[in-house]
Amino acid sequence: MTRCILHVGMPKTGSTSIQDSLFFGLRDPQFRYIHLTNRPNAADFLNAIFLDDPSQHWVYQRKGYSACKVERLKYRYQEMLQQALRRAFANQNTPIISSEDCWDYTSDQLQKVRTFMDQLDASFNVIVYIRPFKSWIESDFQQDAKQVLCPFYNKLEFGQAYIKQKINYTERLSIIEQIFGADRVVVRPFKRNQLIDGCVVRDFCKTLDINFEPSKIQRVNVGFSAEAVKLLNSYNLYALNQDSPSFADHHLLTLRLEQLKGQRFRLHSSIIEPLISHIREQEQMILRRYAIDISENLWAADEGLCIRQLDDLTSFSSKTLQWLAQQSQCSPIQDEQGEMAARAVAQQVSQLVHQPAWGVRLRRLKHNLHLKWHGMIHAV
Repeated sequence: MTRCILHVGMPKTGSTSIQDSLFFGLRDPQFRYIHLTNRPNAADFLNAIFLDDPSQHWVYQRKGYSACKVERLKYRYQEMLQQALRRAFANQNTPIISSEDCWDYTSDQLQKVRTFMDQLDASFNVIVYIRPFKSWIESDFQQDAKQVLCPFYNKLEFGQAYIKQKINYTERLSIIEQIFGADRVVVRPFKRNQLIDGCVVRDFCKTLDINFEPSKIQRVNVGFSAEAVKLLNSYNLYALNQDSPSFADHHLLTLRLEQLKGQRFRLHSSIIEPLISHIREQEQMILRRYAIDISENLWAADEGLCIRQLDDLTSFSSKTLQWLAQQSQCSPIQDEQGEMAARAVAQQVSQLVHQPAWGVRLRRLKHNLHLKWHGMIHAV
């Protein structure tokens, strides 16, 4: 039976860096990075093939694809994936497929993935990274704010629904092992002092014996500053529905907000208090099962600048308001906190949506052209 590598994330563990690095830089003749579109993330085609109703996925919803169009994509991608894998096997390449969305697949959806491979007389070796809980929660909060996906992102509500949907690591790992076999699943910590050379791309490649040139490593999807998260959060709450920006326009906005530098987005330990017993229990289970320590100091950020309560998300520094006024070409907002300040901020952020900077437009255009050119030249 032929081997194939499936990288399932989890989300916010350097998956985009792994995908972009392999998409642009993999030259080891023993391996082949599988991409069917001009995008490095295999979620583009795996979701269309294996989700129960892919037309309801947020990407296709945002793009305005009809159910019929998504259904056509599904069958097209199925055929393309079969051809790409057979070509790799014929050339004695080990295919690599990477999609952090697979981390959230149900048992039935993962079984569909396995059945698909079984029909090709191939099997998956799965690699997954897991991240310390509080660090992951902070990073995921930012990502949800960027994509406006999750009901938790602007509420800071961390109850049982959040635990079940977001941070049941051991349950997710158990499902993956049940489907693919525990002996075929490699679990690695996304923790700098435990990663090989402190880099997730190097760790991924060395763990799987992939020969990869370090100069080809790409570092992407860097987190927002705390102030940028606040601006985006206010915009999502008070202006997004009025603007209804396209996928491209929203991406331009996030690129613009990346330019606002500052302190990392951190949460005070009191906010995640309802989760602490669950986190400690999960840490111990992971330590026993995988001999991996992902514990962290949950109180490390408490003495510095951090979000201590929901109202802190609508409290802005004068420096941030000056930056926003300059970018939006508006007068500086005088109120620095509260709902009225957040509504005023949302309107100025809205100006960035309608008037994206030419430098940001050019940056996105260059990146998209680079993706398309590389995708065509190295099509599989």
